[in-house]
Amino acid sequence: MPSKEGEATPADGKQRWADPLRGKGSGWTVPIPVGYAALSPRHLAGTVDNARNMGTPLRFVESVYSLGRWISPHRLSQPEELWWRAEIDEVKGLYRCRNAYVPAPTDPDENADWDDDSYD
Repeated sequence: MPSKEGEATPADGKQRWADPLRGKGSGWTVPIPVGYAALSPRHLAGTVDNARNMGTPLRFVESVYSLGRWISPHRLSQPEELWWRAEIDEVKGLYRCRNAYVPAPTDPDENADWDDDSYD
């Protein structure tokens, strides 16, 4: 974390930066777009003026975001853990991509200290 007012800069000249909510080696959690949520009912083809394609039904939507964490590929045990699959729930108006990756509970690399939070 940045030095508080009145604190001296470390002797090595490097300022230490950290996110107080992220433990060392825990990876970066970031917002990622994962799909769309309906804002309107589904409109029949040709019923909405100035639609891009008058031959296709449409629905007004907004982006749906989730939290994702960067996982280094060497931590995956099967290629299927990389794949994202489409999931559609017409009743709820959700159009999402989902990934079923679940980290192994005893992964010794889970807290690996591969990222360095020191910056010059």
